Amino acid sequence: MGVATKGRGDAGLRILGALALVGLGIGGGFLLHSPGESITYDLPPSHLTAEVTSQELPTDLTGAGVFQTSGQVSISATAPADRSLVITKTSHDRGQQVPWCNVLIEVSGRPIFLLQGDIPAYRDLTEGDSGSDVRQLQEALSDCGYQVAADGKFGTNTAKVLKKLYADAGYTPITDLADALGPVASQGNVLEDSGVENASFAIAVPKPEAAQISNPAEKALRFEVASLSSREGQDEKSAAGKPQQGASESDEVVSPPKPPTVFAPRGEIRFIKSVPKILTQLSEGSEPQSEPIVQLSLVGDIFIASLPAEHIAKVQQGQEIQINYLEWSSNAVLPEIPETPTYSGGGTPTLEIPILLTEPIPDGAFEQSGQFTIKTGVDQVFDLVVPVSAVSQDTSGQQYVSKVPARLAEGNSLAETGGQGGGIKGEQETDLERVNISILESVGGYVGIEVQDSMLAVGDLVVIGQQ
Repeated sequence: MGVATKGRGDAGLRILGALALVGLGIGGGFLLHSPGESITYDLPPSHLTAEVTSQELPTDLTGAGVFQTSGQVSISATAPADRSLVITKTSHDRGQQVPWCNVLIEVSGRPIFLLQGDIPAYRDLTEGDSGSDVRQLQEALSDCGYQVAADGKFGTNTAKVLKKLYADAGYTPITDLADALGPVASQGNVLEDSGVENASFAIAVPKPEAAQISNPAEKALRFEVASLSSREGQDEKSAAGKPQQGASESDEVVSPPKPPTVFAPRGEIRFIKSVPKILTQLSEGSEPQSEPIVQLSLVGDIFIASLPAEHIAKVQQGQEIQINYLEWSSNAVLPEIPETPTYSGGGTPTLEIPILLTEPIPDGAFEQSGQFTIKTGVDQVFDLVVPVSAVSQDTSGQQYVSKVPARLAEGNSLAETGGQGGGIKGEQETDLERVNISILESVGGYVGIEVQDSMLAVGDLVVIGQQ
Protein backbone atom coordinates (compact mmCIF):
# COMPACT_ATOMS: atom_id res chain seq x y z
CA MET A 1 0.00 0.00 0.00
CA GLY A 2 2.80 2.45 0.92
CA VAL A 3 4.69 1.60 -2.26
CA ALA A 4 1.68 2.19 -4.51
CA THR A 5 1.05 5.60 -2.93
CA LYS A 6 4.64 6.62 -3.45
CA GLY A 7 4.49 5.66 -7.13
CA ARG A 8 1.40 7.70 -7.74
CA GLY A 9 3.14 10.75 -6.08
CA ASP A 10 6.16 10.47 -8.34
CA ALA A 11 3.97 10.29 -11.42
CA GLY A 12 2.15 13.48 -10.39
CA LEU A 13 5.40 15.35 -10.00
CA ARG A 14 6.55 14.20 -13.46
CA ILE A 15 3.30 15.47 -15.01
CA LEU A 16 3.62 18.87 -13.30
CA GLY A 17 7.22 19.20 -14.46
CA ALA A 18 6.23 18.45 -18.01
CA LEU A 19 3.53 21.07 -17.96
CA ALA A 20 6.01 23.62 -16.59
CA LEU A 21 8.42 22.91 -19.44
CA VAL A 22 5.65 23.33 -21.99
CA GLY A 23 4.74 26.69 -20.44
CA LEU A 24 8.33 27.88 -20.53
CA GLY A 25 8.63 26.91 -24.12
CA ILE A 26 5.54 28.82 -25.12
CA GLY A 27 6.63 31.90 -23.16
CA GLY A 28 10.12 31.71 -24.56
CA GLY A 29 8.72 31.57 -28.02
CA PHE A 30 7.05 34.92 -27.52
CA LEU A 31 10.22 36.44 -26.06
CA LEU A 32 12.57 35.15 -28.73
CA HIS A 33 11.11 37.01 -31.71
CA SER A 34 13.57 39.03 -33.74
CA PRO A 35 13.60 42.87 -33.32
CA GLY A 36 11.80 43.20 -36.61
CA GLU A 37 9.09 40.79 -35.56
CA SER A 38 8.64 42.40 -32.14
CA ILE A 39 7.44 45.70 -33.75
CA THR A 40 4.15 44.05 -34.60
CA TYR A 41 3.41 43.71 -30.92
CA ASP A 42 3.84 47.46 -30.11
CA LEU A 43 0.72 49.57 -29.73
CA PRO A 44 0.35 51.90 -32.71
CA PRO A 45 1.09 55.59 -31.88
CA SER A 46 -1.81 58.02 -31.71
CA HIS A 47 -2.07 61.78 -32.25
CA LEU A 48 -4.27 64.21 -30.34
CA THR A 49 -6.58 66.38 -32.32
CA ALA A 50 -8.20 69.78 -31.82
CA GLU A 51 -11.20 71.45 -33.32
CA VAL A 52 -10.94 74.42 -35.66
CA THR A 53 -12.79 77.37 -34.14
CA SER A 54 -13.74 80.95 -34.94
CA GLN A 55 -12.87 83.24 -32.04
CA GLU A 56 -11.54 86.55 -30.85
CA LEU A 57 -7.80 86.87 -30.31
CA PRO A 58 -6.11 89.80 -28.56
CA THR A 59 -3.87 91.66 -30.99
CA ASP A 60 -1.43 92.99 -28.38
CA LEU A 61 2.22 92.31 -29.15
CA THR A 62 4.41 90.78 -26.48
CA GLY A 63 8.13 90.22 -26.28
CA ALA A 64 11.30 90.70 -24.28
CA GLY A 65 13.96 93.34 -23.87
CA VAL A 66 16.83 94.49 -21.67
CA PHE A 67 17.02 97.23 -19.04
CA GLN A 68 19.82 99.77 -19.36
CA THR A 69 20.79 102.99 -17.62
CA SER A 70 21.56 106.36 -19.17
CA GLY A 71 24.78 106.46 -17.18
CA GLN A 72 26.31 106.72 -13.73
CA VAL A 73 28.16 109.54 -12.00
CA SER A 74 30.49 109.33 -9.02
CA ILE A 75 30.62 112.25 -6.60
CA SER A 76 33.75 112.83 -4.53
CA ALA A 77 35.15 115.86 -2.70
CA THR A 78 38.00 117.14 -0.55
CA ALA A 79 37.45 118.80 2.83
CA PRO A 80 37.80 122.54 3.49
CA ALA A 81 41.28 123.64 4.58
CA ASP A 82 40.62 123.46 8.33
CA ARG A 83 38.30 120.41 8.44
CA SER A 84 38.37 116.64 8.09
CA LEU A 85 36.38 114.85 5.42
CA VAL A 86 33.30 113.41 7.13
CA ILE A 87 29.76 112.69 5.92
CA THR A 88 27.76 114.93 8.25
CA LYS A 89 24.27 114.59 6.76
CA THR A 90 22.46 112.50 4.14
CA SER A 91 19.41 114.11 2.58
CA HIS A 92 18.01 111.37 0.34
CA ASP A 93 17.38 107.64 0.54
CA ARG A 94 18.81 105.07 -1.82
CA GLY A 95 16.82 104.89 -5.04
CA GLN A 96 15.33 108.37 -4.51
CA GLN A 97 15.51 111.04 -7.18
CA VAL A 98 17.31 114.26 -6.30
CA PRO A 99 15.51 117.43 -7.48
CA TRP A 100 17.53 120.15 -9.15
CA CYS A 101 19.07 122.85 -6.95
CA ASN A 102 18.70 120.56 -3.92
CA VAL A 103 21.46 119.47 -1.59
CA LEU A 104 22.66 116.00 -2.55
CA ILE A 105 24.63 115.38 0.65
CA GLU A 106 26.41 117.34 3.37
CA VAL A 107 30.14 116.77 3.78
CA SER A 108 32.18 118.34 6.57
CA GLY A 109 29.28 120.70 7.25
CA ARG A 110 29.19 121.95 3.66
CA PRO A 111 26.52 121.19 0.99
CA ILE A 112 26.91 119.66 -2.44
CA PHE A 113 24.21 121.06 -4.76
CA LEU A 114 23.04 119.35 -7.94
CA LEU A 115 22.25 121.57 -10.92
CA GLN A 116 21.36 120.60 -14.45
CA GLY A 117 24.10 121.04 -17.00
CA ASP A 118 25.97 119.13 -19.68
CA ILE A 119 29.48 120.28 -18.73
CA PRO A 120 30.95 119.58 -15.27
CA ALA A 121 32.26 122.63 -13.43
CA TYR A 122 35.95 123.08 -14.19
CA ARG A 123 36.66 126.33 -12.32
CA ASP A 124 35.41 128.30 -9.32
CA LEU A 125 33.18 131.12 -10.55
CA THR A 126 32.71 134.58 -9.05
CA GLU A 127 31.89 138.16 -10.01
CA GLY A 128 33.65 139.34 -13.12
CA ASP A 129 33.84 135.90 -14.69
CA SER A 130 32.17 135.25 -18.03
CA GLY A 131 31.77 132.40 -20.44
CA SER A 132 29.62 129.42 -21.34
CA ASP A 133 30.08 127.89 -17.87
CA VAL A 134 28.66 131.06 -16.30
CA ARG A 135 25.71 130.86 -18.69
CA GLN A 136 25.17 127.22 -17.71
CA LEU A 137 25.07 128.24 -14.03
CA GLN A 138 22.58 131.01 -14.78
CA GLU A 139 20.33 128.75 -16.87
CA ALA A 140 20.32 126.09 -14.15
CA LEU A 141 19.39 128.64 -11.48
CA SER A 142 16.71 130.10 -13.73
CA ASP A 143 15.22 126.63 -14.32
CA CYS A 144 14.91 126.29 -10.53
CA GLY A 145 12.83 129.49 -10.37
CA TYR A 146 15.50 132.04 -9.53
CA GLN A 147 15.32 135.37 -11.36
CA VAL A 148 18.56 135.68 -13.29
CA ALA A 149 19.36 136.43 -16.92
CA ALA A 150 21.48 133.87 -18.77
CA ASP A 151 23.88 136.37 -20.38
CA GLY A 152 27.07 134.51 -19.54
CA LYS A 153 28.37 137.32 -17.28
CA PHE A 154 28.71 136.81 -13.52
CA GLY A 155 27.43 140.11 -12.18
CA THR A 156 25.86 141.38 -8.97
CA ASN A 157 22.49 139.80 -9.72
CA THR A 158 24.02 136.38 -10.31
CA ALA A 159 25.89 136.76 -7.02
CA LYS A 160 22.65 137.71 -5.26
CA VAL A 161 20.83 134.67 -6.65
CA LEU A 162 23.69 132.35 -5.69
CA LYS A 163 23.57 133.67 -2.12
CA LYS A 164 19.85 132.95 -2.06
CA LEU A 165 20.43 129.37 -3.25
CA TYR A 166 22.65 128.78 -0.22
CA ALA A 167 20.36 130.63 2.16
CA ASP A 168 17.29 128.66 1.01
CA ALA A 169 19.14 125.44 1.87
CA GLY A 170 20.26 126.78 5.25
CA TYR A 171 23.95 127.32 4.46
CA THR A 172 26.34 130.27 4.36
CA PRO A 173 27.58 131.11 0.85
CA ILE A 174 31.29 130.86 0.14
CA THR A 175 33.28 134.11 0.15
CA ASP A 176 36.65 132.43 0.74
CA LEU A 177 37.56 129.30 -1.22
CA ALA A 178 39.45 127.92 1.78
CA ASP A 179 36.05 127.34 3.41
CA ALA A 180 34.62 125.38 0.50
CA LEU A 181 34.62 121.74 -0.44
CA GLY A 182 37.12 121.05 -3.16
CA PRO A 183 36.97 118.81 -6.23
CA VAL A 184 38.91 115.61 -6.78
CA ALA A 185 40.91 115.07 -9.95
CA SER A 186 39.54 112.46 -12.33
CA GLN A 187 42.58 110.22 -11.79
CA GLY A 188 41.82 110.15 -8.08
CA ASN A 189 44.42 112.72 -6.96
CA VAL A 190 43.37 115.79 -5.01
CA LEU A 191 43.73 118.99 -6.98
CA GLU A 192 46.55 120.93 -5.38
CA ASP A 193 45.96 124.42 -4.02
CA SER A 194 47.42 127.03 -6.30
CA GLY A 195 48.66 128.97 -3.29
CA VAL A 196 47.20 132.21 -4.69
CA GLU A 197 44.56 134.11 -2.73
CA ASN A 198 41.31 134.54 -4.63
CA ALA A 199 42.66 131.97 -7.06
CA SER A 200 39.74 132.40 -9.47
CA PHE A 201 41.11 135.86 -10.29
CA ALA A 202 44.64 134.64 -10.90
CA ILE A 203 45.62 134.26 -14.54
CA ALA A 204 48.73 132.27 -15.20
CA VAL A 205 50.80 133.96 -17.92
CA PRO A 206 53.73 131.89 -19.13
CA LYS A 207 57.03 133.76 -19.16
CA PRO A 208 58.97 133.25 -22.37
CA GLU A 209 62.60 132.37 -22.03
CA ALA A 210 65.05 135.18 -22.74
CA ALA A 211 66.22 135.20 -26.31
CA GLN A 212 68.81 137.16 -28.20
CA ILE A 213 67.19 139.60 -30.65
CA SER A 214 69.46 140.44 -33.53
CA ASN A 215 66.94 141.99 -35.89
CA PRO A 216 66.79 145.80 -35.34
CA ALA A 217 63.24 146.04 -36.70
CA GLU A 218 62.07 143.37 -34.25
CA LYS A 219 63.80 145.21 -31.39
CA ALA A 220 62.00 148.43 -32.33
CA LEU A 221 58.63 146.64 -32.49
CA ARG A 222 59.08 145.12 -29.05
CA PHE A 223 60.11 148.50 -27.66
CA GLU A 224 56.93 150.07 -29.01
CA VAL A 225 54.79 147.30 -27.48
CA ALA A 226 56.52 147.68 -24.11
CA SER A 227 56.07 151.46 -24.18
CA LEU A 228 52.40 151.12 -25.02
CA SER A 229 51.90 148.68 -22.12
CA SER A 230 53.63 151.10 -19.77
CA ARG A 231 51.43 154.02 -20.83
CA GLU A 232 48.28 151.88 -20.40
CA GLY A 233 49.42 150.96 -16.91
CA GLN A 234 49.90 154.62 -16.02
CA ASP A 235 46.45 155.49 -17.33
CA GLU A 236 44.91 152.77 -15.15
CA LYS A 237 46.68 154.18 -12.10
CA SER A 238 45.31 157.66 -12.83
CA ALA A 239 41.83 156.29 -13.13
CA ALA A 240 42.16 154.33 -9.91
CA GLY A 241 42.90 157.37 -7.72
CA LYS A 242 44.61 160.75 -7.55
CA PRO A 243 47.83 161.38 -5.62
CA GLN A 244 47.37 162.77 -2.09
CA GLN A 245 48.09 166.48 -1.65
CA GLY A 246 51.77 167.05 -1.28
CA ALA A 247 52.65 163.58 -2.45
CA SER A 248 54.87 162.87 -5.41
CA GLU A 249 53.84 160.79 -8.41
CA SER A 250 55.75 157.84 -6.99
CA ASP A 251 53.70 158.02 -3.76
CA GLU A 252 50.41 157.68 -5.63
CA VAL A 253 47.81 155.61 -3.68
CA VAL A 254 45.99 152.89 -5.65
CA SER A 255 42.71 151.41 -4.27
CA PRO A 256 42.97 147.63 -3.69
CA PRO A 257 40.75 145.40 -5.87
CA LYS A 258 37.29 144.77 -4.47
CA PRO A 259 37.11 141.31 -2.89
CA PRO A 260 34.58 138.89 -4.35
CA THR A 261 31.21 138.78 -2.62
CA VAL A 262 30.47 135.10 -3.31
CA PHE A 263 31.92 132.09 -5.09
CA ALA A 264 30.30 129.23 -6.94
CA PRO A 265 32.92 126.62 -5.90
CA ARG A 266 33.23 123.64 -8.21
CA GLY A 267 33.45 121.34 -5.19
CA GLU A 268 29.94 122.36 -4.04
CA ILE A 269 28.12 123.17 -7.30
CA ARG A 270 27.87 119.98 -9.38
CA PHE A 271 26.35 119.84 -12.85
CA ILE A 272 24.59 116.64 -14.02
CA LYS A 273 23.05 116.23 -17.46
CA SER A 274 19.84 114.44 -16.41
CA VAL A 275 17.84 113.89 -13.23
CA PRO A 276 19.79 111.54 -10.95
CA LYS A 277 18.77 109.04 -8.33
CA ILE A 278 20.84 107.71 -5.45
CA LEU A 279 22.47 104.42 -6.38
CA THR A 280 24.79 104.17 -3.37
CA GLN A 281 25.99 106.64 -0.73
CA LEU A 282 28.14 106.59 2.36
CA SER A 283 26.33 106.75 5.69
CA GLU A 284 26.48 109.65 8.14
CA GLY A 285 29.66 109.62 10.18
CA SER A 286 31.67 107.89 7.45
CA GLU A 287 35.14 109.19 6.68
CA PRO A 288 35.68 108.67 2.95
CA GLN A 289 39.05 107.45 1.81
CA SER A 290 39.33 106.82 -1.93
CA GLU A 291 35.77 105.63 -2.54
CA PRO A 292 33.05 107.92 -3.99
CA ILE A 293 30.83 109.73 -1.51
CA VAL A 294 27.76 109.15 -3.67
CA GLN A 295 27.15 107.03 -6.75
CA LEU A 296 24.36 108.40 -8.94
CA SER A 297 22.35 106.65 -11.63
CA LEU A 298 20.95 109.04 -14.18
CA VAL A 299 17.19 108.83 -14.46
CA GLY A 300 16.20 108.29 -17.98
CA ASP A 301 16.70 104.57 -17.53
CA ILE A 302 15.75 102.84 -20.75
CA PHE A 303 14.32 99.51 -21.80
CA ILE A 304 15.46 98.15 -25.17
CA ALA A 305 12.44 96.32 -26.58
CA SER A 306 13.30 93.68 -29.19
CA LEU A 307 10.40 93.47 -31.64
CA PRO A 308 10.44 91.16 -34.68
CA ALA A 309 10.59 93.34 -37.78
CA GLU A 310 7.57 91.55 -39.24
CA HIS A 311 5.39 93.51 -36.77
CA ILE A 312 6.59 96.93 -37.91
CA ALA A 313 3.26 97.67 -39.59
CA LYS A 314 1.41 97.09 -36.30
CA VAL A 315 3.29 99.64 -34.19
CA GLN A 316 3.67 103.38 -34.38
CA GLN A 317 4.98 106.24 -32.32
CA GLY A 318 2.78 107.12 -29.34
CA GLN A 319 1.30 103.67 -28.74
CA GLU A 320 1.16 102.50 -25.12
CA ILE A 321 3.67 99.90 -23.97
CA GLN A 322 3.70 98.14 -20.62
CA ILE A 323 7.06 96.93 -19.29
CA ASN A 324 7.37 94.28 -16.59
CA TYR A 325 10.17 92.97 -14.41
CA LEU A 326 9.20 90.45 -11.76
CA GLU A 327 6.52 92.24 -9.68
CA TRP A 328 7.44 95.70 -11.05
CA SER A 329 5.66 97.25 -14.03
CA SER A 330 5.63 100.64 -15.72
CA ASN A 331 3.71 102.20 -18.58
CA ALA A 332 5.38 104.25 -21.29
CA VAL A 333 4.80 105.26 -24.90
CA LEU A 334 6.64 104.14 -28.01
CA PRO A 335 9.14 106.63 -29.44
CA GLU A 336 9.84 106.97 -33.13
CA ILE A 337 10.14 103.46 -34.56
CA PRO A 338 13.54 102.69 -36.14
CA GLU A 339 13.36 101.92 -39.84
CA THR A 340 16.45 99.74 -40.03
CA PRO A 341 16.38 96.37 -38.23
CA THR A 342 19.27 94.63 -36.58
CA TYR A 343 19.88 90.91 -36.93
CA SER A 344 19.96 88.47 -34.03
CA GLY A 345 22.30 85.51 -33.78
CA GLY A 346 19.85 83.43 -35.79
CA GLY A 347 19.63 86.05 -38.53
CA THR A 348 16.12 87.18 -37.56
CA PRO A 349 15.52 90.88 -38.37
CA THR A 350 14.62 92.69 -35.17
CA LEU A 351 13.67 96.27 -34.29
CA GLU A 352 15.57 97.46 -31.22
CA ILE A 353 13.31 100.16 -29.73
CA PRO A 354 14.74 102.23 -26.82
CA ILE A 355 11.91 103.08 -24.38
CA LEU A 356 12.55 105.98 -22.00
CA LEU A 357 11.17 104.94 -18.61
CA THR A 358 9.22 107.42 -16.53
CA GLU A 359 10.26 105.93 -13.19
CA PRO A 360 13.36 104.24 -11.79
CA ILE A 361 13.69 100.53 -12.32
CA PRO A 362 14.17 98.20 -9.34
CA ASP A 363 17.59 97.39 -7.93
CA GLY A 364 19.17 94.52 -9.76
CA ALA A 365 17.28 95.10 -13.01
CA PHE A 366 20.15 96.71 -14.94
CA GLU A 367 21.28 94.52 -17.84
CA GLN A 368 18.50 92.06 -16.98
CA SER A 369 15.69 90.85 -19.24
CA GLY A 370 12.14 92.14 -18.90
CA GLN A 371 8.86 91.63 -20.74
CA PHE A 372 6.74 94.08 -22.70
CA THR A 373 3.21 94.29 -24.06
CA ILE A 374 2.32 96.79 -26.78
CA LYS A 375 -1.33 97.82 -26.93
CA THR A 376 -2.14 97.68 -30.63
CA GLY A 377 -5.90 98.20 -30.47
CA VAL A 378 -9.18 96.29 -30.23
CA ASP A 379 -9.21 92.47 -30.16
CA GLN A 380 -9.92 90.89 -33.55
CA VAL A 381 -12.21 88.00 -34.53
CA PHE A 382 -10.58 85.40 -36.79
CA ASP A 383 -12.64 82.98 -38.90
CA LEU A 384 -10.25 80.07 -38.41
CA VAL A 385 -8.27 79.55 -35.21
CA VAL A 386 -6.17 76.51 -34.26
CA PRO A 387 -3.61 75.78 -31.54
CA VAL A 388 -0.13 76.87 -32.57
CA SER A 389 1.00 73.26 -32.06
CA ALA A 390 -1.24 72.22 -34.98
CA VAL A 391 0.93 74.14 -37.45
CA SER A 392 3.77 72.34 -39.20
CA GLN A 393 6.29 73.58 -41.72
CA ASP A 394 7.96 71.71 -44.58
CA THR A 395 11.51 72.15 -45.81
CA SER A 396 10.46 74.87 -48.24
CA GLY A 397 9.01 76.96 -45.41
CA GLN A 398 5.38 76.32 -46.33
CA GLN A 399 3.15 76.11 -43.26
CA TYR A 400 0.29 73.66 -43.11
CA VAL A 401 -2.12 71.79 -40.83
CA SER A 402 -3.11 68.12 -41.02
CA LYS A 403 -6.88 67.78 -41.30
CA VAL A 404 -8.62 64.64 -40.04
CA PRO A 405 -11.15 63.18 -42.52
CA ALA A 406 -14.75 63.20 -41.33
CA ARG A 407 -14.96 59.38 -41.22
CA LEU A 408 -12.15 59.35 -38.62
CA ALA A 409 -13.14 62.47 -36.76
CA GLU A 410 -16.08 61.17 -34.70
CA GLY A 411 -15.16 60.96 -31.03
CA ASN A 412 -11.61 62.09 -31.64
CA SER A 413 -11.89 65.78 -30.72
CA LEU A 414 -9.52 66.98 -28.02
CA ALA A 415 -12.33 69.15 -26.75
CA GLU A 416 -14.74 66.21 -26.50
CA THR A 417 -12.28 64.11 -24.53
CA GLY A 418 -11.28 66.80 -22.09
CA GLY A 419 -7.79 66.91 -23.52
CA GLN A 420 -6.98 63.38 -22.34
CA GLY A 421 -7.88 60.98 -25.16
CA GLY A 422 -9.06 61.59 -28.66
CA GLY A 423 -6.71 60.92 -31.49
CA ILE A 424 -5.94 58.86 -34.54
CA LYS A 425 -3.75 55.80 -34.80
CA GLY A 426 -0.49 55.66 -36.65
CA GLU A 427 -1.81 53.59 -39.56
CA GLN A 428 -4.44 56.26 -40.17
CA GLU A 429 -1.86 59.02 -40.85
CA THR A 430 -1.96 58.28 -44.57
CA ASP A 431 -5.62 59.33 -44.52
CA LEU A 432 -4.79 62.86 -43.19
CA GLU A 433 -5.31 65.75 -45.55
CA ARG A 434 -2.65 68.43 -45.76
CA VAL A 435 -4.03 71.98 -45.85
CA ASN A 436 -1.57 74.79 -46.65
CA ILE A 437 -2.16 77.90 -44.55
CA SER A 438 -0.81 81.35 -43.73
CA ILE A 439 -0.66 82.65 -40.16
CA LEU A 440 -2.47 85.94 -39.67
CA GLU A 441 -1.95 86.35 -35.92
CA SER A 442 -0.32 84.37 -33.13
CA VAL A 443 -1.38 85.08 -29.54
CA GLY A 444 -1.31 83.03 -26.36
CA GLY A 445 -0.73 79.63 -27.98
CA TYR A 446 -3.35 80.07 -30.70
CA VAL A 447 -3.08 81.29 -34.28
CA GLY A 448 -5.53 82.89 -36.61
CA ILE A 449 -5.00 81.32 -40.01
CA GLU A 450 -5.98 81.72 -43.64
CA VAL A 451 -6.33 78.69 -45.95
CA GLN A 452 -4.36 78.81 -49.19
CA ASP A 453 -5.81 75.70 -50.81
CA SER A 454 -8.11 72.77 -50.04
CA MET A 455 -10.93 73.26 -47.55
CA LEU A 456 -10.97 73.87 -43.83
CA ALA A 457 -13.99 74.91 -41.82
CA VAL A 458 -15.01 75.55 -38.23
CA GLY A 459 -15.63 72.18 -36.56
CA ASP A 460 -13.00 70.27 -38.55
CA LEU A 461 -10.36 68.43 -36.59
CA VAL A 462 -6.63 68.99 -37.04
CA VAL A 463 -3.75 66.99 -35.58
CA ILE A 464 -1.71 68.72 -32.89
CA GLY A 465 1.85 67.98 -31.86
CA GLN A 466 2.74 66.50 -35.24
CA GLN A 467 6.25 67.28 -36.50
